[in-house]
Amino acid sequence: MLEVIFGGGLTGLVGTIWSGYNKRKQLKEEHAHELAFAKLNAANTRAEAEMNLLITETNIGGMRDIEEEKSFALSQKVGNEKLLGGTLFAKLFTQQGVASFFALPVGVLLCFLFGLADLLKGLARPAITIYLLIVSTWISKKAWDVLQSIGEPLTAVQASSLVEQVITVVLYLTTTAVTWWFGDRMNEKNPLAKKGL
Repeated sequence: MLEVIFGGGLTGLVGTIWSGYNKRKQLKEEHAHELAFAKLNAANTRAEAEMNLLITETNIGGMRDIEEEKSFALSQKVGNEKLLGGTLFAKLFTQQGVASFFALPVGVLLCFLFGLADLLKGLARPAITIYLLIVSTWISKKAWDVLQSIGEPLTAVQASSLVEQVITVVLYLTTTAVTWWFGDRMNEKNPLAKKGL
């Protein structure tokens, strides 16, 4: 009878060890499964975030292109608009009595000034371009005159210095003109600048 008790106890102990082993094995497998699922979920979340970022960047690029088109269209519209409508001038030129004594000269002066402003606005870029051509030609001519007046050949260092000075001045003038012409267009194109951000 004692053997049966010890045998039952031993069987119970082996069963407990076996159950514990299986339970640990099952917990490890569940943990490994949960870890693999978490990694897969993180990879999916990362891929989704990257796709959302790509979509957002594409949308922003598209919005920027649309804003550039709108800005260009607006610049064309504003550039071709008349400074004042005809109603003010019509009122100035149709005054009767004493008011016409003052209104007529003011109307003529305003017409002249606005015409002058339109003329200057239209000539700005061509005038700057012609100015740059004249100045760069003048600088090159001065450099040539210096070479002619020396009479003796320049050293490589002197020639290099002269060419560098001419290039520096021409680059300065060109950069100034291009910056002036196109510098403020980017502010018109930037949607954040329009919102004050």
